[in-house]
Amino acid sequence: MFADLNILSILSLIKHPLEGIAYLVYVGIIFRWFRPALWNSFLDKLKYH
Repeated sequence: MFADLNILSILSLIKHPLEGIAYLVYVGIIFRWFRPALWNSFLDKLKYH
């Protein structure tokens, strides 16, 4: 289903920088909900770099 979607066509739908930031927050929330241990390790890596 998602294999046919082109990442550039998805990104072209974003019309405002705040809209793009909101989408990043949504993805982060969903990712945090499904994979909390992986999310925490990702945040730890960001903290030390």
